[in-house]
Amino acid sequence: MQELRANYGTTIFLTTHFLEEADSLCNRVAIMNRGKEVVTGAPSELKAAIAKPNATLDNVFIYYTGDELASGVIYHDSCLVKTRERFTGIGQLLTMPLFFASNAIYPISLMPKWLQFISHVNPLTYQVDALRGTMLANGSSLYGF
Repeated sequence: MQELRANYGTTIFLTTHFLEEADSLCNRVAIMNRGKEVVTGAPSELKAAIAKPNATLDNVFIYYTGDELASGVIYHDSCLVKTRERFTGIGQLLTMPLFFASNAIYPISLMPKWLQFISHVNPLTYQVDALRGTMLANGSSLYGF
């Protein structure tokens, strides 16, 4: 993003919920809440305006909008996922065990008994089976899909 801006001397509009990303990439930001612009300015100016030591754009958001999002979720709790890397990591933490405990890589019959049990209650097993039955020529489904 910074290279594009430097090479072409153009304005880039970035929409993000990751305020760390906005802080590092943007010369100016607009904080929005419930579809309305609340405050606009340079990240450094906005952080200085709230007079909090070591302020972040998260603090600016809370200062100008209150502590709750429109959904009613406490904003501090939603800050667990502040970066894309963290968001991806949390997603992988949830999906990878499901993936490896399904029939996506190897047949259930080759799995240890305890993993076979988990595979039979794993929803991904049934999705993989249905996709194989649909996409492969002369494909068949073990579970009747």
